[in-house]
Amino acid sequence: MGFASLGLVVLAVVSTERRPAVRRVRGGSGSDFDYPIPPNPFAPASGGAGPKPPPPRPPGAAAPDFGFTLPGGEDEPASRAVAADHAAGAAAAAPPAPKGKGGLRFGPILCLGLIAAGCVLSRPAETGLFAALDAHHELYGGLIEPGMRDAEALVRQSPLGSAALHSDILWVGLLGAWMPLAPLSTAALRHYWPALGAAQLLAYSTLGGYLLRRVLPYSETFLAASLGNAKKGRIWTLVTAAFSPAGLVHWMHAAALMLLVVPTLEAQLGKWHTVAAFAAAGACASLASSLAQAPFAKSARGRASTSGALMGLIALRASLLPLAPVSVGAYEISIGRVLLLHFALELLSNPNPRPKGAERLAGLLGGTAVVGIHNPELWRELRSGEGWGRLADYVKKLL
Repeated sequence: MGFASLGLVVLAVVSTERRPAVRRVRGGSGSDFDYPIPPNPFAPASGGAGPKPPPPRPPGAAAPDFGFTLPGGEDEPASRAVAADHAAGAAAAAPPAPKGKGGLRFGPILCLGLIAAGCVLSRPAETGLFAALDAHHELYGGLIEPGMRDAEALVRQSPLGSAALHSDILWVGLLGAWMPLAPLSTAALRHYWPALGAAQLLAYSTLGGYLLRRVLPYSETFLAASLGNAKKGRIWTLVTAAFSPAGLVHWMHAAALMLLVVPTLEAQLGKWHTVAAFAAAGACASLASSLAQAPFAKSARGRASTSGALMGLIALRASLLPLAPVSVGAYEISIGRVLLLHFALELLSNPNPRPKGAERLAGLLGGTAVVGIHNPELWRELRSGEGWGRLADYVKKLL
């Protein structure tokens, strides 16, 4: 019994020695592998101290995701709180959004109201349609199929204007005049295309330019006029800016004044000469507005010169027929008041893009240089000093 008790004591002493624990695992081939068990950081220390607490989590740090939810079915509340803190911090650190001007703008609405009022007051009558059809058949009767002249015209009226169908052409009555709007068959193209006037050609081309400006991703680079484009050799933008209005209301304003002023000018110059005069006036307006951008060239942006080109046509019409009023249905307006109306509508309709006052004024006045291109004698008189007094009297008569 003495030897047995001594053996138990020795076994107890040996088992209390600190040495790495070993786990025995039997391999697939029947051999045993021994590897040490990793130490437990939370095990009691030899000094008798309690378990070592985990390091504190920094403020704002996300809680660990253990991939389970609480028994109540909700996510770990600390994680949600930290996520909310992160979201609040990101919102506070983000820069404030720019304050835009919400709602509708007063200027374009007033411009549309003035144009609509003019359309209502000058809606043409059906007798004007019959006169337009007779003139069309007399000029292009050889291109029209027999029997169309005697066909009945289908007319529909609205408060702003009228529409009619005759000779496979859709006619529209607007601002006191009837004009062919669109052909409804390929055969009608033969007599529709020659009947298009300069006013319609300019209205359609500027509408196409506006659509291109809306579709093309780099329209300011390839269509609008600016000092930067001129420096980089994009000379074509001096002309394309005249055919690409800044907005839809801007195009409506230009098209309305084209229908009023251009037909009389076309009777004096011809169709294609009038179109060329519009392009030349637009180039002069683009050049003048681009030069006016020099003081603020770094912040300058491309802009349209449609209004400047139209200003040039109105001034050219005033130089050719200074005392002849502009007919709007049963009403007549002096050409000087048309100039003032155009300037007012330009201020209301052109949103492109907050142009400086000097730049806008330079574009409008630059378009009037087409008068000197058409009449070089005017420049000679102004250079000699003899024409300034006569020009002042001429402006008084216009107004």
